[in-house]
Amino acid sequence: MHLQNGKSFDFTEKEQNESNIPELLEPAACAKFWIEQNAKWIHIINVDAAHDKDASHNWSLIESICNLPISVQYGGGIRTMEDIDWAVRIGVNRVLINTAAVENPKLVAEAVAKHGSDRFALSINTDPEGEILTHGWSMSGGLQAVTLGIQMYRLGITTAVHSRIQPDGSMSGADLEVSKEIAQLTGLNIIVGGEVRDMDDVVECYNHPGITGVLIGKALHTGKIELKKALRATTRKIAFESGLPQWKQEQKTIKGQIRYELSAQNLFNHLPKNKPLRTLDAGGGNGMDSLRLAKLGYPIDLVDSSLSMLHDLQSNTEQLTIENSIKTHSFDIREIKKRFAANSFDLLLCHNVIQYSDDWEDLLLSVLNNVVTQ
Repeated sequence: MHLQNGKSFDFTEKEQNESNIPELLEPAACAKFWIEQNAKWIHIINVDAAHDKDASHNWSLIESICNLPISVQYGGGIRTMEDIDWAVRIGVNRVLINTAAVENPKLVAEAVAKHGSDRFALSINTDPEGEILTHGWSMSGGLQAVTLGIQMYRLGITTAVHSRIQPDGSMSGADLEVSKEIAQLTGLNIIVGGEVRDMDDVVECYNHPGITGVLIGKALHTGKIELKKALRATTRKIAFESGLPQWKQEQKTIKGQIRYELSAQNLFNHLPKNKPLRTLDAGGGNGMDSLRLAKLGYPIDLVDSSLSMLHDLQSNTEQLTIENSIKTHSFDIREIKKRFAANSFDLLLCHNVIQYSDDWEDLLLSVLNNVVTQ
């Protein structure tokens, strides 16, 4: 949410009238609406303060939102210790530091020592060349995002919000490649900001190490993304990763082994003899299905978002000396339609995967686009 003159300007009055969300231009009412949709965090930028040395613009409004049952991430005009103390005092859960990080690193170090590192995040706003923009996105001093990120990490900052500055509401997609680079080279946990268009963008963001969050604005207001659906998808991914140790143990049980063996025998009954098929294993994990086919000479592309599972698969293929038979791809199966050309495969495996998706029918049809129809 961007605030200017006490109103949200992420959308126009015309767009408000066309939306199903009431009172979108009233920030407190807007926040209450998203709380009802199960939002746990709200991101607020005080644009008046970002362009004015007096950071007190909209402070009473920010304080009223902080009194709501939601965690607040706030930035805009935070340049002094007094600004920081005020934000912490009224209940801002995470204070965003931008211009002050560039011009006064000592202030950042003192603030972290005083209030703790969890209370702060670096706001990295970059131009198309990757240079840091400050003073309300109006100035560029030639400082690269990675350089600033490393410096702030050494001062105790652990999280950063990275946004590629573009016209608000353009929904042209997040600058994920730069966000990934910043995460890899600085050690910071990166929240991807800026013009997320749809659920495909959300899924793509949370499938990379070091990317720990994504900001969604206009796509929510226009209905391109349903918040409850996005939250469910994210929660399921976190739950899956945390439950992997137990899942791997179940695979090794007699019951688990029998299940995979029965599945393989049923599959083999429908496959041609002595004719290896180009195979796509969507959500193949550690390859319990694909390994059987790889032993028969099937060329396989296995897609899974879990780096842990793909690491286990690599170990298994090396032990069986079939590592050249399976190509692994680390991304969500929703991206398959964009990563592979239509009719690239003869056989699709999708074992114990799609039933966990709310839109499993659309997901299956999307993946089938890459399989040759006979």
